[in-house]
Amino acid sequence: MAHPTARPGRHAPRTISDARADPHTGDLFEATPHALQPPAPEPVKSLHRGTNAELIREVARLVIADGDLVADCTWNRGVFWRKTPLGRFTLVGSDLDIAMITTAEARHRVPTLPGVQVPRPHFLVADFTALPYRLQSLDVVVLDPPYTHTGDAFDHEWYGNLSANQGMTHQDILREHYCRAMLEAAKVLKPQGQLLVKGKDEIEHGHQRWSHHEIPQAAARCGFTQVDLFPFESLAGPGLFPRTQRGRQRQAQKNHSYLFHFTLTAPPLPLTRGRPRKGSPRTTLNGDRGKAYLQAKLLWQHPQVYARYMAGELDSVYAAAREAGLVKTR
Repeated sequence: MAHPTARPGRHAPRTISDARADPHTGDLFEATPHALQPPAPEPVKSLHRGTNAELIREVARLVIADGDLVADCTWNRGVFWRKTPLGRFTLVGSDLDIAMITTAEARHRVPTLPGVQVPRPHFLVADFTALPYRLQSLDVVVLDPPYTHTGDAFDHEWYGNLSANQGMTHQDILREHYCRAMLEAAKVLKPQGQLLVKGKDEIEHGHQRWSHHEIPQAAARCGFTQVDLFPFESLAGPGLFPRTQRGRQRQAQKNHSYLFHFTLTAPPLPLTRGRPRKGSPRTTLNGDRGKAYLQAKLLWQHPQVYARYMAGELDSVYAAAREAGLVKTR
């Protein structure tokens, strides 16, 4: 028998002083730290190495809240979501390729059982530069456009780079894919909505093309604020090999890409006819020619020109307005 003054050991009986009461139920439980608590989840880290499915699974824990309505507007084969639990949010996948959507619907079709609901995505055929969603209806938009102006058989098979980007330069892809898609996202996202965009630097004719600078600048010009950046090294396919000159490598191989996280902090102002109520942020079709008016006019009625401004081809909103004929050139 243990000495009365000995400290309670491994086999010593517990006393009431060795327990404490739950503040909510009043039940007693041992005071051993973390004895009855589940382990804390691993924190989401910025640098990832693996597959796109693993990347999105981790980022979704940080970005997507329970009950969110999420739209992946570049579904393709749906590899982003293959390891992400879909039970806590609603996912809608869209793609311009009808065959991709037909395959996706067949892959996610599950037999219905009485009283059993299996979470599955919803699908529709849509162009990511002309989204069919209602204005300010989505919580999260995910974009992964074909982002290389060249590519090998792997890029063509999995990402459709050859069919989508044939004849396009890096600047064309930035303007027509990224800028047009982010413009659409700004229209359909709720204020403070989340935007996830996948992109990658590349080398074009021996020159570096820094997408990790260009994409945030384009996003900022249509109301987004960058929240985070996730560098990513994929283990599923080759990187972008630079062209060699006389057998010598001039630039490093691009074996990493980026996942950008933006928040819509300045939603586009809708254009309305007539005089708005006092204090309303809405701008009218017959209003003054201030920057807010021109920006709204360009975004809603001249998206092709506004995309040029986002891509850095036009240096200001006023230059874009002159290009669209909204402001007379003196």
